[in-house]
Amino acid sequence: MTEWAVQVFGDPAPQGSMTCKARHVTKPNLQPSNEKELKAWRSRVEKAGRALPVTGLVGPLRVVATHTIARPRTIPLRLRAWPMTVSPGHGDVDKLGRALLDGLAQSGLFGNDAQVCSLTTHKRYPDSPSVPWIDPADHLDRPGVVIRVYPFGG
Repeated sequence: MTEWAVQVFGDPAPQGSMTCKARHVTKPNLQPSNEKELKAWRSRVEKAGRALPVTGLVGPLRVVATHTIARPRTIPLRLRAWPMTVSPGHGDVDKLGRALLDGLAQSGLFGNDAQVCSLTTHKRYPDSPSVPWIDPADHLDRPGVVIRVYPFGG
């Protein structure tokens, strides 16, 4: 089975929530509410995508991403083993996936994120328990993401 994998370290940034930056104009200027963090995160993902030994993939693709989120100090493991609430820097898995696919598309790995026909996105803390649906090789001990790209059907 053909597979390309890469790790990206840093705090994963979600993409999706927009804020109006200029209300006094006739056309509101909508920008991501976490624009600075999102730009830095997508840049890291883009750089990692360029490091893969392949570019310009065509056809349908499958992407599996395991995001490791820093556990807030206020949430001990005994209270919550998984990042399932909205906290600063945490996002919904769909918003994490959106930022990830945009960064990979910018890297030239594939032409357009519309080529991704299957996206599996996980989020976990570094010390979240092991579960059968997350490959143990994708467990990171610090914030980041493990990205696996497969040609569809491969």
